[in-house]
Amino acid sequence: MSHRVEYIQTLTICEDNRLYAMLSAKWENEFLDVYKVDFETGKAYARDGNLVYKSLGGYLVDFPNEKRKPSWYYGYHGGETVKLYEYTELRERIKAIEWGHCMQQTPQRLRETILKFFPDLKYLIKKLNDGEIQSVFKLIDKVQMYRKHPETENLYAMGFEKIANNNNLYRLGIEKKKEIISFLKQLDLTKAHDYKLNVIQKAIKLELNKDVKFWQDVYNFYNGYWRWECPEKMELIFSDYSLKVYRYCTNKEISYTYYNDIINMANQLGHRTDDPYYAFPNNPVRMHNRLQKQIDAQKAAKEKNKLAILPKIAKKNLKEPLVLDGGYQLFIPTTYEQFLACKELLHQCLLSADYIGKMAKGNSLIVMIWKDGKPSSTAEIDYKGKLLQFYGDEHDRNNCKPKDEEYKILNNFMATFKPKRITKYLAA
Repeated sequence: MSHRVEYIQTLTICEDNRLYAMLSAKWENEFLDVYKVDFETGKAYARDGNLVYKSLGGYLVDFPNEKRKPSWYYGYHGGETVKLYEYTELRERIKAIEWGHCMQQTPQRLRETILKFFPDLKYLIKKLNDGEIQSVFKLIDKVQMYRKHPETENLYAMGFEKIANNNNLYRLGIEKKKEIISFLKQLDLTKAHDYKLNVIQKAIKLELNKDVKFWQDVYNFYNGYWRWECPEKMELIFSDYSLKVYRYCTNKEISYTYYNDIINMANQLGHRTDDPYYAFPNNPVRMHNRLQKQIDAQKAAKEKNKLAILPKIAKKNLKEPLVLDGGYQLFIPTTYEQFLACKELLHQCLLSADYIGKMAKGNSLIVMIWKDGKPSSTAEIDYKGKLLQFYGDEHDRNNCKPKDEEYKILNNFMATFKPKRITKYLAA
């Protein structure tokens, strides 16, 4: 049968006296090399038949002498014995299995092996750091590009991998390439792997290469958000509007993410965000809080039908809050504000996961423990009296257990508590 395996990555000299980046599959005590890429040509080969692709499982490995599981879909019409298949050339590399595997050889050993076969690569290999040397499959891509365009040597050495791998760079004239390289040399190299050619070209077109610090500040301001949320916009960060936003946020000392929250909330509420009142408020913190309150009120209105059921559930199960020693209270929540308080102070997902709806539909009960009038922990209990979950402050998911005294409070409560259903819940 097919196995999900651990891959071991090596740089290997094969029988044909050629150098290959090799992946060997390990499963229990079984080992089998299944995939390789020629270091010089970049051509990929696989044991097609041992390395198999399953639509739900991805790339798996069948080891020789195992019984293959019958499958109509994959064309296996019986429990045939798996054989050792020869390597066949692939039309393209299998990028999905090339990355993230531990290299077994040291960087120094890899350098020696590569330069023994390809002494012409000595200048490139010398300038790459150990991590880049050990990423052998990526190194093969760099070698292919370096052989076509030797000028990539310095770009790779500085870390501008995306720019060096962009063929559009090499279609430019000498002067334009010099202009780009000159600009790159002035940038923060710790972020070099992020930069894209079209973003750099846009900066030069706007003559921002004459003020590198300003360019870098604006880039860093937007990069944290746009890099992940909408990377295609990075070339637009120097539009008139984006620069206006940058100057506004810098002046008000807020992040772009915070500013973007204001705009998104205004849009959600139907306000015109081309109106300076919302686009560039005099006090962004006050505006942010005001809009958040409006959204909370809007949500509360939508929850009205669900919330109408909660007092009935509480009356049936726990008419009055239990007032306990140490400033504690235990109760079944009946208002939106109680759920909202747990969201804000305990960072719990009671609203986003619609626990109000769960209660209103009769799926489970929520029991809250508050201390000195503020949320402290929340429990979910099913109608059989089983505790489903119990959490305190979830800001740190690795440290969100309730206090010991709260466990004691809940245990004492549940020792005699028998949940009761009301006559009618909301439809599921």
